[in-house]
Amino acid sequence: FADLLKFYSEATNKRGIPKPLFKFGLSFLEHLYLGVNEKAPVAQLEGGKPHPVVVFSHGLSANIHLYSIQLKEWASHGFVVFSIDHEEDIYLNPSNYSSTEAYMKERTQQIENRKKTVRKVLDMVCNKNTVHDLFEDKELSLNYDKLFFSGHSFGGATMAELAVQDKRATGVLLLDPWFQASNED
Repeated sequence: FADLLKFYSEATNKRGIPKPLFKFGLSFLEHLYLGVNEKAPVAQLEGGKPHPVVVFSHGLSANIHLYSIQLKEWASHGFVVFSIDHEEDIYLNPSNYSSTEAYMKERTQQIENRKKTVRKVLDMVCNKNTVHDLFEDKELSLNYDKLFFSGHSFGGATMAELAVQDKRATGVLLLDPWFQASNED
């Protein structure tokens, strides 16, 4: 996907390929959806135990649908999974910046913006009333002692930083994290 973005940038700037034509070629990506059963009851865990929770952040050029197999797998093992669909400008042309530091500052700001979004989701996840309303299930119980942060690539960097700052995380699973723009040592 990154190669396609690079090609798109070069193509529109040098070869004159119209943006709508390029978008049409990739339009199928907009129609990929996570297969879910709306309003399906949440399965009860053995002994009525509360469900562990995963909060997931996708990679920079991705969306929540690209991780559907992984997220469904976690859910099939009793996790309640919250996946965040970040909306951001993913392509930053390094040549538009006066220095590598300026470019990296912009990427670091993107991580900061993502962390704000994840915190908002965490506040909702940790509010029992919101969770009950979301799932329309007053009996649903989440295990906040098993609240895992997970992310892939840029999402991994986001969740790693957040896990250091937000003590609600009891575990972290990073999938090929990207630490180039990280604020943390």
